[in-house]
Amino acid sequence: MYSLKDKIVLVTWASSGIGQATAEAFAKQGSKVIIHYNSNLTWAKETQEKVNKFWFENIIIKSDLSDPVQIDDMFQQIMQEFGTIDVLINNAWSLWPYEEFADMDFVEIEKLFRINLIAPMYCAQCAVKILQSQDKEGVILNTSSVHDREFGKWSPAIPYCVSKWGLKNFNNTLAKAVAPKIRVCWVAPWPVITPIWDNDTQETKDYFVNSTMIKRWITPEEIAETFVFLAQNESITWTMFYVDGWFR
Repeated sequence: MYSLKDKIVLVTWASSGIGQATAEAFAKQGSKVIIHYNSNLTWAKETQEKVNKFWFENIIIKSDLSDPVQIDDMFQQIMQEFGTIDVLINNAWSLWPYEEFADMDFVEIEKLFRINLIAPMYCAQCAVKILQSQDKEGVILNTSSVHDREFGKWSPAIPYCVSKWGLKNFNNTLAKAVAPKIRVCWVAPWPVITPIWDNDTQETKDYFVNSTMIKRWITPEEIAETFVFLAQNESITWTMFYVDGWFR
């Protein structure tokens, strides 16, 4: 089993929801967690408070993942603080612009792809360079979505679905390219009860919950437990884990 004690773990978008639960789960295993956030420092500090209950030496880093210069700065900070990285969890994502496809602005579509696909690729590239230069084992885990296979009927979801399909194929290709020392897997959650649902109607919430076989929300903690399992199990790579209650 791959021990997570004292491992350096970067969780992107760790300020709430799945990211926050994942940061906490790895801290429980004795990992030193890098809490990435984009805009909400208050939430990031809340994550750090939760994480510090289980382990110490956890740091917060702000970075706009649509900007490669800021990604470079993030990894430079990690190297200055810890000198390495062991586990990367690409958890950042965007659903916006969420409007009719014909009305979408090119710049907004481009930014969605930067966050959902290009940023995970570039973060993975940065992590791979570090791991390979130090000749060490590591793990890269990606948060995908059931919508990499279940496209639905909503015009506004087209860019999001396409970006997640791309992320799945990147995951599988990268896993083959960096084996055997670096393992790569992805988790496809849905529907997960996070703050993103706060402004939705009860009718919308009921629709998604009732579209699962288990007829309930998936919790962020259940996704976090899956990430920990995948990181620890040294026999698993190039693997897709749907944590979705059989959403259809």
